[in-house]
Amino acid sequence: MNPNITVELKEHYLEVKLKGEVTFQDYVSLMSKVKFDEHLPKHLRVLGIDDGVSLKFGPSDALLLSKMRDETVSKFLSVKHAFLVEDPLNTALAVLTTSAMKSENYHVEIFSSRIAAEQWLKE
Repeated sequence: MNPNITVELKEHYLEVKLKGEVTFQDYVSLMSKVKFDEHLPKHLRVLGIDDGVSLKFGPSDALLLSKMRDETVSKFLSVKHAFLVEDPLNTALAVLTTSAMKSENYHVEIFSSRIAAEQWLKE
């Protein structure tokens, strides 16, 4: 997997940090890793952190990623996903990918504060 993507299981959530350049294929690999990880809880909470990431894909790829994310989410009973995003373009891509999803067990919010994101994940 791309060294610009780190995945760490914390006490209350899975932390996924993206920095540097991340391509469409990198994101696909990340979702595959999550989908097939048998050690993750069935009620998954994710903190996705935009750490100055430069996403190297556009809106059409984002829509395809939303379909792939639906497939990944279907493995879990529920997924609560907090995006911690600073860049306006990445915020727009996050909104685009999540708004196109059809999974009823997927709940997402976008935050600019880590404290607020962590509080929401603990609720």
